[in-house]
Amino acid sequence: MELARELVSTGIVESISYETVRRILEYHKLKPWRIHMWMTPKKPRDAEFYARVSDIIDVYTRDLSDNEAVLCVDEKTSIQPRPRLHKTKPARPGVPNLVEHEYRRDGALNLFAAFDTRTGHVYESCFERKRQREFIVSCWEG
Repeated sequence: MELARELVSTGIVESISYETVRRILEYHKLKPWRIHMWMTPKKPRDAEFYARVSDIIDVYTRDLSDNEAVLCVDEKTSIQPRPRLHKTKPARPGVPNLVEHEYRRDGALNLFAAFDTRTGHVYESCFERKRQREFIVSCWEG
């Protein structure tokens, strides 16, 4: 209804019904009520920013010697495994999967991952602690 009112109030159309707007949106597979956040810079990008980006691109694209590797590394900390107290029951005709809402807390895990940009190999490990030692182990011994 709001969209139909806006189209009339801004003079785009003289009149239009809510149902017509609904059909047009459905035909074009548009869902304006759904949003996706994205970030814009708070200030314009300057030459220093582009110089740093250029340096990073160079790291990812330059030729490497045999004893070099370029890893893209990240961490996901405080992952809380929550096993269900009862097994999920599979779907049956006319009945969806039944998932138990109760779970057990089993502490927290920390996932460290490194992506080798040249080979595509992913090194990953989960640890109960988040320290430099676990980070290094995940990247090189994982």
